[in-house]
Amino acid sequence: MEKQLQTTQEALQSHIEELQTANCSLQIQNKELRIKNEALEVAYQQLFQKDEMLVSLLESNTTYLARIDTQSCYTYVNQTFCDKFGFTREQLIGRHYAPTVHPQDLGKCEKAVGSLYTAPNQVVGVEIRKPNPQGGYFDTHWEFVAIRNPQGEILEVQAVGRDITAQKKAWQMLREEHNRLELLIWGGRLATWDWHLETNQVKLNERWSEILSQTRYPTNLDIQQWENLIHPDDRDMVRQGIEDTIMGKIPHYEIEFRALAENGSYRWLFGSGKVIDRDESGQPQLIGGIFQDISEKQQSAKR
Repeated sequence: MEKQLQTTQEALQSHIEELQTANCSLQIQNKELRIKNEALEVAYQQLFQKDEMLVSLLESNTTYLARIDTQSCYTYVNQTFCDKFGFTREQLIGRHYAPTVHPQDLGKCEKAVGSLYTAPNQVVGVEIRKPNPQGGYFDTHWEFVAIRNPQGEILEVQAVGRDITAQKKAWQMLREEHNRLELLIWGGRLATWDWHLETNQVKLNERWSEILSQTRYPTNLDIQQWENLIHPDDRDMVRQGIEDTIMGKIPHYEIEFRALAENGSYRWLFGSGKVIDRDESGQPQLIGGIFQDISEKQQSAKR
């Protein structure tokens, strides 16, 4: 009986030791799990912070961000988009993009989006007019890219845009000014010239060839070729006028001189010029001006 009791006690003791060992192992596992949970919590917090930073970045971005699904309905627009074009997210999410585009530009949008389905790796740029809440439209430039799943299927199209209204207006004013200048040059039958000091190349318009010959005359010369066309007795005077202008001694020069025509005769020209462009240190980079044929005036004065 005692022997049986001893055997039972030994078995019980062994079982207790096994339980203690299992308990220790469980404690170790719990500790490891707690460490993993803490690490997971830290990672989650970091991810949450990064997500908040990303959302903040998207919302505070000065560019316009938008996404549309395969049905051309908005799935996302940033706050800059809403503020600029006078919409709320509730008005846009799940709705087709058409009301946010000038009717005449819808075709360009459809073509840009459609081209991504043909070649999804490209970036498609397009100019689109967007509504101005105060009336009229903004000129904007957009770049479209396809967002795809691992299988390569397009899930959404993302568009990043910026306002180019001011640039378009400036270009329009520049174009109008250029047209007015062209009209003045044409009406005054003036030849224009630009001397690029860095390359020593002189560029002239076609009126130059009309003045010096009836056939086409070279309109791109180096400075030496151009000087060779000036009458030998007038070269120093022309050089001095240009040099004084480049050095800043005079704001511009005006000179009457003779230039060699294709038939070997000399034509009297009135020339003027000034420095058009300087670098950051103030050194002249470009000097230009006009020529006018005054041969008839000179001949009349001699009579």
